[in-house]
Amino acid sequence: MKAAVAIACVLICWVAPVGNAVAGRSSGGTTTITEPSKGTFEGHTRVAGKTKHKKTSGNSRQNKTLKKVVLDKHTDEQRAAAIEVMCREAREAGISCEYTPPKRNGHEPARLVLDLDAIARTLLTRIQLPDPTPQIGPDPKLNEWKMVAVGYPLWLWTAGPHTVTDRVHAYGVTFTLRATWVSSRFDMGDGHSVTCTSSRPFTKDVKPGTPSPACGYTYPKASLPKDNYTVTATTNWRIAWSALGMHGSMPGSFTGTRQLPVGELNALVVG
Repeated sequence: MKAAVAIACVLICWVAPVGNAVAGRSSGGTTTITEPSKGTFEGHTRVAGKTKHKKTSGNSRQNKTLKKVVLDKHTDEQRAAAIEVMCREAREAGISCEYTPPKRNGHEPARLVLDLDAIARTLLTRIQLPDPTPQIGPDPKLNEWKMVAVGYPLWLWTAGPHTVTDRVHAYGVTFTLRATWVSSRFDMGDGHSVTCTSSRPFTKDVKPGTPSPACGYTYPKASLPKDNYTVTATTNWRIAWSALGMHGSMPGSFTGTRQLPVGELNALVVG
């Protein structure tokens, strides 16, 4: 007697563009594609298998033993259909995702190759980095003139922290992202810029008129009465990523702006 059973077989292996995966056998009739240095990654579909009966005989009676045979004969059409589903989202994002058919002798498994570095670049907007809006001290909103005075030393910084770690899931892969602050560039709106690799927030304990020991600027001329200066801060980061045993890093920049009124304070001498 013959019967049809559904056997779950692994068709797809998520691997990095380098190295070859090795096929192995695990319990439960499932073929697992593994690469020891990069972990085990699986994709699934269902195909029809068959069972075979084998008769054995003895002196006193006949016994029937059922032996299940797993068929790993997947057609190229089946593989391509499964991979197309997994690749569709990546392709729409312009990420390389290609199918490598298995060799006819069956020694090399089907592989799904993803450009992990390209995927990581698309995830930069998902990591929650600090607000890059330029911070300026002392805050001109707190003085009676509501402006920065020409010739007065300002402290410049951007919000922390300087290290951010996040985990992002995309295209069937979990990425660990670690962003480290490298520097901040402040375009002051008057044609001058300042680049700082360290900074210190201004506090109320700072003696008035004290220059910043880390990152600061002094305006040589006013923006008022015509307009404000637009101050732009660009925070520069080094973002390291890891996924599927692979790793890499890339630069990232984030920008914020604010309006800053700068004016002249004239002393009136009475004699």
